[in-house]
Amino acid sequence: MRGFWAVLICFMLSPRVGGQNLSDLSFGSQNELDIMTWNLEWFPKNGASTADSVAQAIRALGMDVVACQEINDTTLFKTAVESIEGYKTFFGTGWHAGLAFAYNSNTVVLQDAYKLFEASPFWNIFPRAPLVLEIWFEGELVYIVNNHLKCCGDGFLELGNSDDEENRRYLASNQLRNYIQANLPDARVIVLGDLNDELTDPYNHNVFRNILSDPDHFVFADQAIAEGDPSTWSYPSWPSHLDHILVTDEWMSALDAPTFTIQTLPLADYLPAGFFEYYSTISDHFPVAMKIQVDPILLNQVEIDDKSIGYSYPNPANTFLNVHSELAHTDAVFRLLDARGIVAQQIELVPGSADVSIAVKALPAGLYIAQWWESGRLVKATTVSIIH
Repeated sequence: MRGFWAVLICFMLSPRVGGQNLSDLSFGSQNELDIMTWNLEWFPKNGASTADSVAQAIRALGMDVVACQEINDTTLFKTAVESIEGYKTFFGTGWHAGLAFAYNSNTVVLQDAYKLFEASPFWNIFPRAPLVLEIWFEGELVYIVNNHLKCCGDGFLELGNSDDEENRRYLASNQLRNYIQANLPDARVIVLGDLNDELTDPYNHNVFRNILSDPDHFVFADQAIAEGDPSTWSYPSWPSHLDHILVTDEWMSALDAPTFTIQTLPLADYLPAGFFEYYSTISDHFPVAMKIQVDPILLNQVEIDDKSIGYSYPNPANTFLNVHSELAHTDAVFRLLDARGIVAQQIELVPGSADVSIAVKALPAGLYIAQWWESGRLVKATTVSIIH
């Protein structure tokens, strides 16, 4: 507790950005996926004032997706977020301290949203079931997994002890890793949230050690923050860095792009009373935000033309496009994307040999991408022209 008050006094006395407020925040860009994790500590911490501040910050930051934790009042959160033009919400649970997403429907297309590990065998390691958002952005399917892992502990990992908080986080992180490898091996996945532990702990007590030991498949995008100056950490009250963004190997090239950005956002600098006001009104965590390129599908690079998977006709199409499929799984879908990568039509495919017609008369004339997906993996893509 002594450490908390020392840090709090330090933040209260630190200089602020003169004359600025939350409306002066900026982060989002037009071409990158802008995503943020934000523990809002028992939202709303200070009633309507909290809701107004959160909405003001999200509006100014211009994020595509915001993953939030500790949402106590889902009705107020929904009202605050959806007061922003184009923004929608999805909640993992209606009970206190739940998970939530806020997303900009003008920039992302929602495909699905659901929870993982809800059954009772997982309750010990996942006190809050991970919340998944499947979205389309720039023609790419992205899986975003929002988490709030078990808090607290003494810093010592006791393997096999079901009451040990570090062991519970260790098992949870391994469960997420195994799920992605088994179910989404070729997908673009982002795992983020208040993971309640540090990336820099020694190996014997590091709950993320199996992930950190597998850099060919997983990378913590915020590793540099965790290893950096404490002033950039997400949990200043301790201080420590507990809010993380993990990405799969499908994002590796994007991490090296010149536009890639990840940072803790010191929102307290944009409030008149600094950290004291932020802590008493909004949260004890700062958000961590990432800006990452999602390479658009290029029309001259999409030909994966195997007729044993399926085909479409006629080409060019006018009124209807006939789609044939030979995919065996129940989770197979056909998608028609416009030249920008936006999903124009989507249908579920019946397992086995199947044919279906979709109406395209109302779509603008032009070049489109026809895609066959199975188990979250693109298995075929061709180009289709629509004329009127």
